[in-house]
Amino acid sequence: MLTLVGLVANPQSAPGEHPNNAALCNQREAVESYCRSLDGKLKSLRQRTFGAPFSDEDNWREVSGDYEGIVAHVFTQNGTPVVAGFGFSSESGDWALDATYYYRTNGTLAKKHELLKTFYGNASVTKDSLYTCAGRLLSKTTHHL
Repeated sequence: MLTLVGLVANPQSAPGEHPNNAALCNQREAVESYCRSLDGKLKSLRQRTFGAPFSDEDNWREVSGDYEGIVAHVFTQNGTPVVAGFGFSSESGDWALDATYYYRTNGTLAKKHELLKTFYGNASVTKDSLYTCAGRLLSKTTHHL
């Protein structure tokens, strides 16, 4: 299990993220819109980078520069983590998995985006999962390229 940060509540909210607004939390487009708004703000958000060695996935620490191992970039808004991007790969480099997790300011998961690339067969798979504010799966799509 990869755990980097404890997510805390924040009274500020945006469309698709407010835990008390079931209408927005249960609408696919509202959740997607919230996640797109975070993507548009990534450069302005504070970023911290964490790493763990391939041989010890539970030994995370803050790192800077290039890091050999598993890497996570955590973006915060007003001190609250809202996006976490992970890069996983085999030590040989024959496959790579990029995973991005989007969180609401109350700490609940809004979206999980995964891109698996393999050099054997030159294939990739993209998976997107959206979640309600209650943590239930709202929708899931998979694309094979």
